[in-house]
Amino acid sequence: MKNTGENENGIASQENMASFAHYQVSSYQKKIKALEEEIKNLIAIGKENERIWEGTCQLTEELLKNQAGINFFDAAEQGIGRYFHLSLVAIRILGKHASSSHPAIPEKFILNAPEEKKVLALWEDSLSPLCGKVETLPVEWLFLPLSFSKGSSAIVPLTDGEEVLGMLVLGSQDTEKFFSGMGTVFLTFLGRILSHLISLRLGKA
Repeated sequence: MKNTGENENGIASQENMASFAHYQVSSYQKKIKALEEEIKNLIAIGKENERIWEGTCQLTEELLKNQAGINFFDAAEQGIGRYFHLSLVAIRILGKHASSSHPAIPEKFILNAPEEKKVLALWEDSLSPLCGKVETLPVEWLFLPLSFSKGSSAIVPLTDGEEVLGMLVLGSQDTEKFFSGMGTVFLTFLGRILSHLISLRLGKA
């Protein structure tokens, strides 16, 4: 009887070990699958960042070529929308800057006095891009004349040093394209390029 009990205990012990080994293998397989998915996501993000950077470089070259052209603002909006697959792109300049710039800025790109105050209020604390779903941003008035009230948006300040010249509004039907807390390196870089070119047109640079 003693030998039988020992055999049964030995069998049970082997079964427990086999069960534990199976659990470990299953656990490792899940971890490996999760890591594979994470790597795929990182590769996808890397490819998207590369595409954005290439688009930014090409767009910069295009903007520099057209900087002195009479259709600079139209060309800039169209180029940004084309390179970054956006549903909406709008450049708007504060009236106090445009009024003294002779015909350098067409009227449709100039903000009126009430709009100007609202824009300046956006960046009282920090000259950083604002990103999020359109309905969550405190600028719903921006999108009414542009027929764009859904999706996500980024609003980038256009500046000359610490002075706000205007803003660049980017809109996408994709509600996740722009979101609060996202990285804004490319947006900031794009804003700086555009700011410099606009400053040149205003005779500030």
